Amino acid sequence: MAQIDTQPVKLITSQAELPALANRLCQATRLAVDTESNSLYAYREQVCLIQFSTIDADYMVDPLSVHDLSLMEAVFSNPEIEKIFHAAEYDLICLRRDFGFMVKNVASY
Repeated sequence: MAQIDTQPVKLITSQAELPALANRLCQATRLAVDTESNSLYAYREQVCLIQFSTIDADYMVDPLSVHDLSLMEAVFSNPEIEKIFHAAEYDLICLRRDFGFMVKNVASY
């Protein structure tokens, strides 16, 4: 049986950590992306977590702690980076609503 690489997820909770993450993600050719929102018990829902996976690492960004995600625009708008979502429609709506991101090169499964 093949051994599974179990590197810990890197949690991004400060503005200072965001530039390095954006640079790493901009180097990727393909990203898995997922968002989580607090829609069940909120009058105005918002994205509370953004998850990214590359071939090498997994990241979770806490937008409740990192208030300015504008650096991530370079990742989402880059047509050279394929963004893979599961059932992308709601994620794309939330990313546009909360952050103004227009995501290019989307694959949805």
